[in-house]
Amino acid sequence: MMQQQSSNLHSVRLNRGIMFILLALFSFNIVQLRADDLELEGVIEAIGPDSLSVSSITVFVDSDTEVRGPNGPIGFSTLRAGHYVEVRADLQNNGVYLANRIELFGDVDFEGNIQALGSDSLSVNGLAAQVDANTEIRGPSGSILAFSDLQIGDRVELQADLQPNGGYLATRIEVETSGNRLEIEGFVDAKGAASIEVNSITLFVGSGTEIRGPHGSPLTFGDIQVGDQVEVRAFLRPDSSYLATRIKVESEGRQIEISGFIDALGTDSLTVGGFILTINSATELRGRNGEPITFSNLQLGDLVEVKALQRPDSSYLATRIRLRNNSSSEVELTAPIDSLFGDTVAVAGLHFGTDAATEILDDQGLPIAFGDLLVGMIVEIRGLRQPDSSLYATRIKVEDYFQDEVEVTGTIDSLGTDFLVVASLHFNVDAGTMVLDHQNLPIAFSDLTLGALVEVRAIRQVAGGPLRAERIKIEDPAGNEIELYAVIDSLGIASLYAAGSAFGVDANTLILNHANNPITFSDLAAGMLVEIKALIEPDSSFRAVRIKIENSPNFSVISGQIISLSPGQIVVSQPAYQLTVATVVLNRHFEVISASDLAVGETITLWASGTAGQPAALQIRQQGAGNLTSIAPVTSAGLPGDYELAQNYPNPFNPATTIPLTIRSAGVHRVEIRVYNLLGQSVRTIFSGFLDSGSYRFQWDGHNNDNHPAASGMYIYRLTVDGKPVSARRMLLLK
Repeated sequence: MMQQQSSNLHSVRLNRGIMFILLALFSFNIVQLRADDLELEGVIEAIGPDSLSVSSITVFVDSDTEVRGPNGPIGFSTLRAGHYVEVRADLQNNGVYLANRIELFGDVDFEGNIQALGSDSLSVNGLAAQVDANTEIRGPSGSILAFSDLQIGDRVELQADLQPNGGYLATRIEVETSGNRLEIEGFVDAKGAASIEVNSITLFVGSGTEIRGPHGSPLTFGDIQVGDQVEVRAFLRPDSSYLATRIKVESEGRQIEISGFIDALGTDSLTVGGFILTINSATELRGRNGEPITFSNLQLGDLVEVKALQRPDSSYLATRIRLRNNSSSEVELTAPIDSLFGDTVAVAGLHFGTDAATEILDDQGLPIAFGDLLVGMIVEIRGLRQPDSSLYATRIKVEDYFQDEVEVTGTIDSLGTDFLVVASLHFNVDAGTMVLDHQNLPIAFSDLTLGALVEVRAIRQVAGGPLRAERIKIEDPAGNEIELYAVIDSLGIASLYAAGSAFGVDANTLILNHANNPITFSDLAAGMLVEIKALIEPDSSFRAVRIKIENSPNFSVISGQIISLSPGQIVVSQPAYQLTVATVVLNRHFEVISASDLAVGETITLWASGTAGQPAALQIRQQGAGNLTSIAPVTSAGLPGDYELAQNYPNPFNPATTIPLTIRSAGVHRVEIRVYNLLGQSVRTIFSGFLDSGSYRFQWDGHNNDNHPAASGMYIYRLTVDGKPVSARRMLLLK
């Protein structure tokens, strides 16, 4: 039968390459067992006398095809469109698929988006299911929902059973994400009788609202205080108000984290960098390898990291103390995760082993699992070099905001005239590299010595290429340095107050924003959570050498679906946010894309700043499949390495910068270099013409195509060769 009909059929030919594309596109599973075999699972989209279609693939049947139902063999005629099946088929010589086995599922369990809603039914990825009084419906946090709470576009997990009439009855529906659901992180600005306000969004609390503390302990609504940092899940009700399904308090009161040497030890206290920290029976103590220790194991001069909570009397109670290793064996690195395999994480080409003692934290400093890490995430990793030269991670902390720099702290292993090696990472050095001593004062590269403890900030000039050191700073050789995570209490003329102590600020203090970009002292504000690296002066005062914003009461994080999108504004769930040239947009792989790659209806996470009026979007990350367009260097024309678009210099710049380009491909090519803002709008065409192989340098004077000065902010410069995009990079114009 198959041979007779094949001449009239449109042949379905799938090679391995197409199969991998289908794996990414289809909502249901498609597995290629061998080159000529096919296994797919999903809803029957169409069915004929001797064929059926699943996931847009047509499969034929003959008398040898085995067809089974939940209770045994059934006839092919029993199947109908809408049934959920698993199909195994072989590719025939004439290019069509012939099924050798079809199984009809009696119960289904899969995830998908609600495509249609009736009075007592819904359709999810093509499968229609009835609901009745026994159908269990749950919200994202497990809260009980009514069928009327469901909305088209909600992403759900559907469990359903096949009924005698051939239809499906939903037994359980769990909402995972929704266009009418909201996830937001921020600070409680106000509290009502049955509501809280977080970053100008009012969230109501009901009897079904789950409330948890920082470590998962149950709380009541009365425990929530103005100023608490919270993570809230909510959904939009028909009256346009938000009902919170879950509130998690991320931090209560004033918490600090300090790293330094133990100056003094008492019977129930220790002093680190002048901070007196008491302990009690609940204080967790860990050794250098994460093993439990007692307070008596601590010694004067030990390097420790302490987390503490400020009590009402302004004293500090240590909640966790961990010993750190000496600088010669310890490595600190901040960079994107390259890969994850087994219990190993690769960052900037270095492989760090982990075990149960490795502390893994999210961006709020709360514990997460190794499985929560994703390739592309920016992480700050602290590791130890083992006797066999391998690296062991003692601590991994996820960073919220994208940065394309690599930061490493360690001892100098090797020095050349134009390079240095730190923690096995090779850094090129040129005339643009800033070299500073431990006081943040400029010195010459030749002043560096082997074994010196340094902090290096670097960028890759081309993807996979060498690292160029932008800044090298010698760490304090005497150990008179502390690191403090704390909230700014107040600001003076040339000082800031945090954790009850004053930190002097001068012209040499490096101040960075959330994205690691330089800012000024005037950009700081009371209430911000900052990381301070400071020197302890001879008179025991503190002088800040570096201040970095980690969080702010004006910052918020929201997850939801894009409701509307325009060049200057994005609306997520309900709130509206400004899109600016400084807004960084990432796909789900943490690669930078343009705002024009976003689409209405897709789910994103958005980081914002500002509470009054319309907050500005700092960063946006796609959560779904999204558009995989990336500005990460790719090679779409010629062979890898034929075209090298290097990092501009200086960067940041004002008023002009140079863009290097190397063409190794033989022959003449049409080349275009164009500058875009982060909204995807063309700002300036730097070059458009024909070039032969060779090295070139192009300059952008910071003006647009109309010769008007461009605004300060992040820009993308993109290389196109013979009409195909080849590579793109980011640069920062600061005025």
